[in-house]
Amino acid sequence: GIATTAAFQVTRSICPETLVPCALPVDLPHDPGLLLDLSCAPCVSLLKLIMESPDIEKFIWGANEDCSSLLYQSTPVALDIQPEAVVDAQLAFSSGQSRMAMRSMLELVPHTIRQGLPEKDQLDFNAHFAQNLPVWIPPFNRKQALYAVDDLHRLEVVL
Repeated sequence: GIATTAAFQVTRSICPETLVPCALPVDLPHDPGLLLDLSCAPCVSLLKLIMESPDIEKFIWGANEDCSSLLYQSTPVALDIQPEAVVDAQLAFSSGQSRMAMRSMLELVPHTIRQGLPEKDQLDFNAHFAQNLPVWIPPFNRKQALYAVDDLHRLEVVL
């Protein structure tokens, strides 16, 4: 895929010193996260700084596709980013034969922990696809921006 945005959030579900999971309070508010527009050179520079830092642990669900884009994407923006300190959280919950989908993983998380997460069907992707239009065209409206960082909230609940 083509990376057009990148989203980051500091997690409170993993201890930064030991990388051991921490219990999160049920009523924990979700931080909005940081959303980068990769058509903007300073945002690509910040993405490179974060992703190439060995001192920042990055937890990603399905990191293989994201890392491939970071390494090899040449258009619309060449990224040439060498990811460091990346943990593919999806692999911890998958078998050797197949990868577990985030939706399936969330079904295994107690309802009290995932309570408050918005539904993923809040954007109409089919309307864009039917007209052969990309869904993610900056600048994003509030709904699109929140949708873009929602997976970070889902990942934190899983971790």
